[in-house]
Amino acid sequence: MTAGSGCLDGLLRSASDSRTLSISGSDSGQAASDFRAYVDRTHDRYESHGVWGTPETKRPTDVSRLTFVDSGRDRWALGTDADEEGIHVSIDVVGVLYRVRTSDERVNRRERRHRLWLWTGATPTQPDDGVGNTTLTTLSVGVDIEGGVLDSYSPSTSVSPDEAPVRIELADPSLSRAHRPLPAGRVQPDPDETSTGKNGAFALNWSGGYGDTISVAGVCDLHQLEKEYELTVTSGASASQGTL
Repeated sequence: MTAGSGCLDGLLRSASDSRTLSISGSDSGQAASDFRAYVDRTHDRYESHGVWGTPETKRPTDVSRLTFVDSGRDRWALGTDADEEGIHVSIDVVGVLYRVRTSDERVNRRERRHRLWLWTGATPTQPDDGVGNTTLTTLSVGVDIEGGVLDSYSPSTSVSPDEAPVRIELADPSLSRAHRPLPAGRVQPDPDETSTGKNGAFALNWSGGYGDTISVAGVCDLHQLEKEYELTVTSGASASQGTL
């Protein structure tokens, strides 16, 4: 984590941090029902900012051609618990991998296709007196692929609140799709951290200024080149706080 003071010492705080988690391209033994229960709990906290978004979402769990493979999830905090007046942001992150079943598994055995869903949500804790509110300034989620090919991703363009809800779907929307709220800021792929092809990467960034719950989610299609591949999911956030 990094922190710094503004031009007037003590009148401005800022913080930024990130976390990573790994997802296996092979069956992990993790129960799909455990993941569904976790998702339900996040929706209780985040509502339309939860993992699957608004009720218009077609969840991967409802699609017969998608088989749960593995998931990674984490909850972390931006800021410091030692400073009661400091920045406090609770952040959750999820990456979940599904295998896409094709019409002829024998032909595609050496090139298994997957769909990866990425999500992160953040909620700042605000003081009761409204003095020194925390403002989220960035929130991001992304994946780096080793041993596989990134074929496509969504969303693929910049989206503003005037264009909301954010629509997330790929060439075959029958597999999954989502609508997500965007109350402030802008969501867009990071051009420096996104590339299709072998050992590709996809990073989705939100930037703006917001003092309440916000979320970022995206989806990508990929396929294996090797017997196993590794997916590294990263979530990051930054926030500022004025104390006048």
